[in-house]
Amino acid sequence: MTRRFGMFLLAAAFVAGACSRKTPAPSMAAMTGDTSTSMPSRGAVYLTPAQSSAIGVTYTVVQSGPLARSIRTVGEVVAPESGLVDVTAKVDGYVEHLYVSTTGAAVRRGDPLLAIYSPMLVAAEQEFLTSVHLAATVDSADPDATRNAQALVSAARGRLAYWDISAEQIIRLERTGEITKTLTLAAPVSGVVLDKAVVEGQAVVAGTRLYQLASLSSVWLVGDVFEQDLSAIHIGAPTRVAFAAYPGRSWDGRVTFLSPVVPSQ
Repeated sequence: MTRRFGMFLLAAAFVAGACSRKTPAPSMAAMTGDTSTSMPSRGAVYLTPAQSSAIGVTYTVVQSGPLARSIRTVGEVVAPESGLVDVTAKVDGYVEHLYVSTTGAAVRRGDPLLAIYSPMLVAAEQEFLTSVHLAATVDSADPDATRNAQALVSAARGRLAYWDISAEQIIRLERTGEITKTLTLAAPVSGVVLDKAVVEGQAVVAGTRLYQLASLSSVWLVGDVFEQDLSAIHIGAPTRVAFAAYPGRSWDGRVTFLSPVVPSQ
């Protein structure tokens, strides 16, 4: 009997507490729709031109038209691959003198770059002079001997030409008989020295790259974009390029190449 009475009292207390927490009746202002007590509206915000520029706010006139997506990235100006030229030695030797000794120097086609002393060149020149002398002393009445002598001269002359000895140098060697111990390499194109990989006194072997030249009359601008932006880039897409060195100026162009490889890093 006592347990039932205690449970009843607990239930009665719960009902009384629930009744005491009833939602209060709406106020007269809410019932009549009066909004004079609601939060006041905020005023307009005005930005100065300096503030707008600092936070990147831009203004434009609303108009109908297709939506355009702009991708902003950084790029690097590089020499075009089609304009790169390597100057290499075709004979072993030693660098005796540098006519162009600094990277970034501008050269014209035919300008001397360096002189190489080559014992192989001296031996080839001596062989050419010997063959010329032999051809001059052979009996012209013997056609086979004359033909063989001329073949030796042609072979010696061709060997010098393969080593980039000019035709004028070969003619002078044949006329004067004076052996030149150095080979002068000239610039094959007009442009700028991008890389100089040689110093005076250095030993070089055939195939060594001595200079890298490039014509900078036109350049490439290579830009990197994130992988998620690649779908928006296509051949012929318009571009606009700006440089910090030329504030307020820009150049328009178009995408001409997309790399088929995405770097792993």
